[in-house]
Amino acid sequence: MAVYISLTALLVSVVTLCWTVWCNLKQQQSLAVTSCLGSIAQIELKLAEIPRALEFHGIGVDELKAAGISPEEFAYLLASFTAGGLYYRLKREDPVVPFPSGSYRHTMLSSPMTRAAWPFLRKCLSASPYLEKLEATLSRMQDDCARGSANAVTRAGTPEA
Repeated sequence: MAVYISLTALLVSVVTLCWTVWCNLKQQQSLAVTSCLGSIAQIELKLAEIPRALEFHGIGVDELKAAGISPEEFAYLLASFTAGGLYYRLKREDPVVPFPSGSYRHTMLSSPMTRAAWPFLRKCLSASPYLEKLEATLSRMQDDCARGSANAVTRAGTPEA
């Protein structure tokens, strides 16, 4: 009986050690990604100061201006969406479910200026569950608009009457 208890204790100890090592590695990975993306958000703000750097992302300053967006506004939006990506990377929500109406991201995506900037923002955001959630929200908004839903948003960014 003592051998059985000792082996069980050893097994529990090994499993606990493996779990601790795995959790530590996951935490280090999350910290590294969060730190890196935080730095990227700071760099993205520099796009307001160096608009020609947008060309590194395949975006021309003239294209932005034609869409009615200044480099400063674009830099703000990009940094905001990147920062949101940090938050939602840790939160791990279902990417298929759109952001709820009235939430910060839903409100931002409801803005005509944000929607005009979206094709450019999309070029700068990496594939992720967060990006899927943003696109699911935009898709839902378009569907609601097509159906004439009370949650639909007009081009002016206000609810339809």
